[in-house]
Amino acid sequence: MVDRVPHDFASPGVLRWGLVGSFISGGQTIYGETQERRTDGGGAWQASFQSIPILTTADARAWEAMMLRFHLGDTKVIVPRCAGRMKADFSRPAAFVPHSDETPFSDEMPYASALLAGSLSSDISLRATIATIVLEPGYALVGGESFTMTGPKYGDRLYGVASVLSQSGGVATVRFGPPAREAYAAGTVVDFADPRCVMRAQLADGADWGDYDTAWHASTSIVFRETFR
Repeated sequence: MVDRVPHDFASPGVLRWGLVGSFISGGQTIYGETQERRTDGGGAWQASFQSIPILTTADARAWEAMMLRFHLGDTKVIVPRCAGRMKADFSRPAAFVPHSDETPFSDEMPYASALLAGSLSSDISLRATIATIVLEPGYALVGGESFTMTGPKYGDRLYGVASVLSQSGGVATVRFGPPAREAYAAGTVVDFADPRCVMRAQLADGADWGDYDTAWHASTSIVFRETFR
């Protein structure tokens, strides 16, 4: 069973997502430039949740329960990227929809709709960094959007649009990162509404639990890292 960190568990004061990895250095050239190359296949996602408030008995029990699940070996967890303003903004300008007498609502509020997901128009291979995504006509990507694709081997994996190479008629070809964790078939859902990733708690590697004073309002922290176990 894969657990999931709930959106409403806590509102951390600091939430940082980033790609971490390793490099190998070939030393300096005569011009003083250091030659470096990645050795990690594009890096792994790391999410740092800091200043998580533990304000009530319910908060404390929820935190203790989560730590027990992670610490006792059930360490694989789906972590949502609460991207806020970085989420894809697909709100289409809405048109008035008249009633039977050809009038809009009295407050002149129009109907609106938003795209939650796209799909791959063709297969992409392991370590691919370019994909063609089918969107509804009228929608567009601008770059920087987070999304998730779910594969049969590694489950939910988080990616981001690095740049839009071309876009027309509801089809966008994008460069994304990190490189594809596995091959994905045409038709795979590209989920912009709920970007998320399978990760593990760093606490599961032997680090101490985040300390907090149970007698007072307190805060704690936790770090998750993408896992391929």
